[in-house]
Amino acid sequence: DGVVTAVPFDLDDLSLTGDPPYMGSTAQAIVAKVITEHAPPVTATRDTVPPNVASAVDKALAKLPADRFPSAAQFAEALGNPDFIVMTSAATAAAPVAQTGAWGRWKVAALALGVTTVVFAALTVLDRLRPEATGPVLRSLTTFADGQELLDGIGVRLALSPDGQTMAYVGGSESGGRLMVRRRHQLEATPLQGTDGAINPFFSPDGRHLAYHTGNPWALHTIPVAGGPPLSLADSGVLAGHGSWSEDGWIYTDTNNGTGRIRAAGGPLELVAPLDSSINETGHANPEPLPGGRGLLYRSRLGADGPVGYAIMVLDFQTGERRKLMPGLLARYLPTGHLVVLRYDGVVTAVPFDLDDLSLTGDPVSFFGGVRTRAFGAADLAFSLNGSVAYVPGGNTTAGNNGQPLWLERRDGGMEPVDADWTITPSSGPGGGLAVSPDGLFMAVALTEATTDIWVKRLPAGPLSRLTFDGEFNVRPVWAPGGRDLTYVSNRNGRFALWQQRADGSGSARLLIEDELDIVEGLWSPDGSWLIYSTRELTQFDRDIYGIRPGVDSVPRPLVVTDFQESGPTLSPDGRWLAYRSNESGRDEIYVRPFPNTDDGKWQVSRAGGTEPLWSHSGRELFYNDGTGGLVAVSVVTDPTFSAGQETTLLAGSNPRWVDGSYRYYDVTADDQRFIIVRTSGLASGTSQSRVVIIDNWFAELREKMRTGG
Repeated sequence: DGVVTAVPFDLDDLSLTGDPPYMGSTAQAIVAKVITEHAPPVTATRDTVPPNVASAVDKALAKLPADRFPSAAQFAEALGNPDFIVMTSAATAAAPVAQTGAWGRWKVAALALGVTTVVFAALTVLDRLRPEATGPVLRSLTTFADGQELLDGIGVRLALSPDGQTMAYVGGSESGGRLMVRRRHQLEATPLQGTDGAINPFFSPDGRHLAYHTGNPWALHTIPVAGGPPLSLADSGVLAGHGSWSEDGWIYTDTNNGTGRIRAAGGPLELVAPLDSSINETGHANPEPLPGGRGLLYRSRLGADGPVGYAIMVLDFQTGERRKLMPGLLARYLPTGHLVVLRYDGVVTAVPFDLDDLSLTGDPVSFFGGVRTRAFGAADLAFSLNGSVAYVPGGNTTAGNNGQPLWLERRDGGMEPVDADWTITPSSGPGGGLAVSPDGLFMAVALTEATTDIWVKRLPAGPLSRLTFDGEFNVRPVWAPGGRDLTYVSNRNGRFALWQQRADGSGSARLLIEDELDIVEGLWSPDGSWLIYSTRELTQFDRDIYGIRPGVDSVPRPLVVTDFQESGPTLSPDGRWLAYRSNESGRDEIYVRPFPNTDDGKWQVSRAGGTEPLWSHSGRELFYNDGTGGLVAVSVVTDPTFSAGQETTLLAGSNPRWVDGSYRYYDVTADDQRFIIVRTSGLASGTSQSRVVIIDNWFAELREKMRTGG
């Protein structure tokens, strides 16, 4: 039946006793004995078998499953333990007496006490020396069972228990993601019920509980690793900048106003590291309390800087002083006396750290790269106290992970480079996006160097020219009607707003519209009368879609404003239909409404997940990325009313390419026959992933490289 079993075996006579436990003249007789009789003890045939082995075998052959060993590991342990004796009737009847009298009993007790003392002392020493343990550094790829893959999305999705033996992660479910717990020796994970929508898992110091965030609005919870009802600690005031659980029972988390903490058993949320206006701090994330309550590490965002400008800060709990340590996305203090810091480009570094005066005492040394980092500096990288490391590979999906623009031929699925010598780096902030001009002669794309800017390339092999020079982020370009101007999002005035500029760089940019909330994308209606845009509310991550007729309307009109997240608006060529992405069903799907009277109807187009919609130039199709990250086309009818028809896959999700999840990294030519996509060697975002890299005994590598200076 495919079940693996184990049994003691004598290599001399090729058996334990020379006979099977049950014998009979026919198979029926043997079966009857199995059902009705207790197996005879092995000592009845062979009295030299040690008592503990006889007792272990007898227990393993018990009739009731509850009387047997729970696992093969415990059976093996009993076979090797001379003190293991289970006094069953059969074993007692035939077991030889090894010692009699008080003297014999005293010697056995003394021996047991001595062995216990030695073992306890050895374990204590080993526990103290665990960070100093040496051995081979082992790297392996861990995969997931079907339907249990690591789910893409915002925030951190991976955690390791302090002993390194349990991995918690955000995995797939019917509702779009929940916490999954998987022991290292297991092939499948166990979902934790009641954790739908969870992100940012992290373990308690004893490894018995998990804390995590949920959204709409952001809240903080804990749940037993073994399963059980979750406990809600804070249902307001927190943000999803990850968290950490300290030795003294505090849980640290990002808040609206800085870094806060709350007791794991419940209580008020208190602010411990307010945003520092003197250095223009605009956000905190990744808090990490230092051992002994000495201080707090956290990641700071200064001004409008994106991940490239994030800094690791330390707060001294004794003096209240805080100072910048070094650039980075996250920092963890290790038992080896080092800070391990993840850089913006996905490279892991380590630097000696003095826990007394909270200072760096050496230079950073690089160890390994390829750690997948995502929007807002989220990183899937976890460390345990025993030296294990886990991370999702794939490099930086928002910068540093170079891609190559390709033409995808719809007719035969063929792909060829747009320019064989051209590779690009995507935006590091909000999804950058790309767009092909209506005449097919130019491509606009958001790229990151020191800042994120809009660049324009003449196709196929012409020059690449920088269009924007102001602000930290200039993203999501679209061509305005007429094909001469580009509309894009910029934070040059301190808030994300919609701007427009001539694509050839002549003239200056002009502000189209700004809102009390951040505007994250926008486009003109085909006739140029409407400006459609979506907004983002950071504390609850809400997204809504509005429209305004410049020169006509004094205030914007709500088009799709609900309790859910709506984004990615795209208008049909005749301007009558609005397609967009929404998570109202529990996962992202594509919907269509009449425009501008959006309350007059609603139709769901995608069937198994959908993001990044784009209306075809013919008006007879919608393109979007499906739930696997594949590019699909669905035929539609818009007259006299709307209906969706057959869905066709244009590019399978297994092809690695940039997929932002909220804004397009693809576009189509005017004849709807050629697409520009961006191929990358990393994992496509917006999809499930099937692998995690595990490094065991990494502390040995850390010490050796730090000792030799790299």
